[in-house]
Amino acid sequence: LHDGIEFTSMAERPDLAPDLVAAWNEVAQDIPSPIAWATLDTTQVRAHLELPADGQWPAGVRIAVDTATDTIAAFSALIPMPGSSGAAYANRMTGVLRARRGSGLAYAVKLDGVRWAARAGVRELLTTNDTDNAAMRAVNERLGFETIFVITVYEIGLR
Repeated sequence: LHDGIEFTSMAERPDLAPDLVAAWNEVAQDIPSPIAWATLDTTQVRAHLELPADGQWPAGVRIAVDTATDTIAAFSALIPMPGSSGAAYANRMTGVLRARRGSGLAYAVKLDGVRWAARAGVRELLTTNDTDNAAMRAVNERLGFETIFVITVYEIGLR
């Protein structure tokens, strides 16, 4: 289905950390959300994933690598939920580079993450979705995720 794409993890390909950060920043800019995402560096992406500033990348950070260019085309970042002893994971972000969108790669990389989680013994996988991101909502529903609750975000201007 995805010729020229290898599904693996950042644990296996830590050399692609700069690619992951660039992909993260590109994807974050395009999330249909009222919240503007800042451009992050490697340390900040790792902090967003609740990882120490340095050290090994976890196997739950799944990547789709374009074998022709040896660059990341898509990613799905899964991290353990605090206090779950690894039984529950959260998908922090799934994204596809602009040039690769519309090919089913978001579904494929997120499915790779779901399959990895099942092999790793994870019993529960949670994900979030911006209301206006219909494409990712469709991916999540196709994978079998169900809405369990909705959060309303409030804002107050202080200046």
